Amino acid sequence: MRSSNDVRIHLWLSRSSFLTPLAWLVGALVLGFAAPAIDDLLNIDTGIPQDAARDMLTAIGTGMIAFTGLVFSLGLLIVQFSSQSLSPRAIPELRRDRFIGHSLGVFVATFVFCLGAVVDVGDTSDSAPTATVAIAFALLILSVLAFLGLIQRITSGLQIPVVLARLGTLGRQAVDQIYPEPFDGTTATRQPAGLGTGTGATTLLHHGGPAVVATVALAELQALAAQHDATIELVPAIGQRVPTGQPLLRLAPGPGGTEPDHHALRRAIVFAPARTIEQDPAYALRVIVDIAIKALSPAINDPTTATQALDEIEDLLALLAERDLAQSDARLIVRTPTWGDLVDLGLDEIGQFGARSIQVARRMRALIADLLERVPPARRPALQAKLDALDDELDEAFPHPALRATAATADPLGLGLARRPAPEAP
Repeated sequence: MRSSNDVRIHLWLSRSSFLTPLAWLVGALVLGFAAPAIDDLLNIDTGIPQDAARDMLTAIGTGMIAFTGLVFSLGLLIVQFSSQSLSPRAIPELRRDRFIGHSLGVFVATFVFCLGAVVDVGDTSDSAPTATVAIAFALLILSVLAFLGLIQRITSGLQIPVVLARLGTLGRQAVDQIYPEPFDGTTATRQPAGLGTGTGATTLLHHGGPAVVATVALAELQALAAQHDATIELVPAIGQRVPTGQPLLRLAPGPGGTEPDHHALRRAIVFAPARTIEQDPAYALRVIVDIAIKALSPAINDPTTATQALDEIEDLLALLAERDLAQSDARLIVRTPTWGDLVDLGLDEIGQFGARSIQVARRMRALIADLLERVPPARRPALQAKLDALDDELDEAFPHPALRATAATADPLGLGLARRPAPEAP
């Protein structure tokens, strides 16, 4: 696990969309003022008059301002229209695409370089501005390539299968980080008993405005608890919103132990305005489910999107079933979702809104059947309960026996690949 500083820096870097363009801007500004000195050093005469060079730099620089505004206005329109079929919570998770930041940086760098270079060209030296013009044209060509790549990235990157796959990848990364230990396959995860207010524990309240617990340096909290022979309870779960003045941590020193430094404890917790996926794989499920149930609304009526969402949900649930979901030990108490919580989150709402969709019912039955074969025995009852509930929903949604039989068939494609019973042994 990373330290609190590492966690804070990682979250800030992943969420700060201006850092990459800022780096391009600073580099272009330095290069713009250094280019005339490079020309003086090279002193290569290509026959380009300095007045013509100034005019070219001015034209490229001023043109890039309008070009940048046009490109990102177009990009915002594409995102706006595409988000109608996505969850609004999916867009912030997708904006971390580094290519978008580099594209904006190239556009800004071209403008800034020309602005910095045109100030010195022709003022202090009579040498031909060969390097300056060459760099300007190279940045211009790079801007055109970035524009083409950006349009392709935005249009293809906002397609529903791509978005779902991206969310699934982020969710799997979060599972690997927060639940690295394998599940022993014998007992189900239970919520740990907290310290409570009647145990004499010291309670640290949340200072500042309401915020969401985004990431926590769990290893650092465990080290502080061991160092001071104390028990630490993180009251809110990761991903939970904490109002101002509400309990954040509880501390209970052991015999002969001392309370850890309160400032060090607070620094181990990183807040954000909204939930993030970094240490909260349940939020990846939440966003995928949001996309699915939005597709199942009467206004959209797109069950195929819901079946594609179930593909990613099945993969995440299968991975979570193999991991130990408990984060608590004798020193550190942390609330985490149980296996039942995650199954409810992944399947209940889609089952509720997609109960009358044959495609969704078949895909969900295939999902549950596959997981029942793969997960440890201790985690099968939660899935069997969903299968029983699906049967009850189908009895009500499809009173006709033929439709009921069709909807009750497991199909990994939703419709198009009905599973047949295995042949009997001779």
